[in-house]
Amino acid sequence: CFAVTRAAPGPSCADVLRAMHHEPELMFEALKRRAEECVVVGACGGDALPCGLAHAFDSMPYLVSAGCAAFVHPADDDDDEDEEELSVLIKRDEAKAVAGLELVAR
Repeated sequence: CFAVTRAAPGPSCADVLRAMHHEPELMFEALKRRAEECVVVGACGGDALPCGLAHAFDSMPYLVSAGCAAFVHPADDDDDEDEEELSVLIKRDEAKAVAGLELVAR
C-alpha cells in the first residue's frame, strides 16, 4: 500500500494535446463557441463557461517528480497575456493543492 505525501505538477492537458499534435487553443475556441450556442444567455453567469473550459485545458492529468517539473512546462512566448495570467492563477492553485505530498511505502 502506498500513500502520496509529496508530488509536483506535471504537464497540463493542453501540453499533452500539443504533444499529440493537436491545437488546444483552437479546440478551446471551438468548444467555447459551441457551448455558448447551447447555453441560454446569462444562465451560466457570464465568464463561468469560458473559465471552466480554460481550467479543463490547464488542469494536470499527470503528476511528475520535482526534477521533471521544469522540463514539462517550457516557456512559450506566443501566449496571450490574459491566457498566461489565467494559467498562472490555475497553476498556483493546483500547486497549493499538491504542495507537501510525497509517495511513500506503507
